[in-house]
Amino acid sequence: MLRSGNTLAWDSSGMTIQLKTACGMLDLRAEDVSSIVAAGGKRWRVHLRDSSTIIGSLASEKFTLKLKLGKNITISSFRVRFLKFPGEIVQSPDAATVLLENGGRLICKVSDKKLTVQTDHGAASVSMADIWIIRRQADGNVKLTTHKGSILTGKLTAGSLAMVLGSGVKLNVPLEQINVIALPRKLPAEMVAKIEALIKELVDTSAAKRKAAAEKLIAMGKDTLIVLKRYSSKSNLAIDKAVWEVIDKIEGRVKPQPPPLQLWGGGNLRAMPERA
Repeated sequence: MLRSGNTLAWDSSGMTIQLKTACGMLDLRAEDVSSIVAAGGKRWRVHLRDSSTIIGSLASEKFTLKLKLGKNITISSFRVRFLKFPGEIVQSPDAATVLLENGGRLICKVSDKKLTVQTDHGAASVSMADIWIIRRQADGNVKLTTHKGSILTGKLTAGSLAMVLGSGVKLNVPLEQINVIALPRKLPAEMVAKIEALIKELVDTSAAKRKAAAEKLIAMGKDTLIVLKRYSSKSNLAIDKAVWEVIDKIEGRVKPQPPPLQLWGGGNLRAMPERA
């Protein structure tokens, strides 16, 4: 989409976007990008298919686009409002979420195995697997909370953290650029086994069992999402459909029922949904 309001149909295959960021220069493949949006001045907001959002400036002030009409054009980036890339958003349920100072968001794996926090009582090393959330405080210190509820406050001894995006892009993020790191909760083995057993009951021949399994999973809440989303990517279509119905209810994406049509006689008639 151009700033003039015109739209170009183009082919993104083989395209690479070079983005200058606070974490260095990143080479992003078109197949890993969902959209690129002008964010004011020379800044661009790049949305990736793994749900990450990276903010930076383009290495080049021009785009070379392969039009579907059959020819290439080179156009100034200042004339472009946004570029939309084909493909769906796919977010890993067991990835960490990192919120950055500039408004960006990384959905990634943190490569560091442990972090050391310098507290008032000395240095404490914490395994990354035990960490739930890290928040940067106004004074520059961090507040680290573990899955078991322990809290440490102090300074991280590392200058940056190594991360890998869902696309495989590796980057070192300076600590001063990080506001929050939220890591997925590691569920106990017995809880995973219980969730998996309920997932299998979602496609049981008994309607009562299917309903009871869905209600139990919904009642267990967001802790189930890591396992549910892992099952949703498998090839069993019946389980996939049932699992996504549960996920939508847990995440609050249930479609509202159409309002009833009021009749002159005082009754009402519920509208039938339109066919696709």
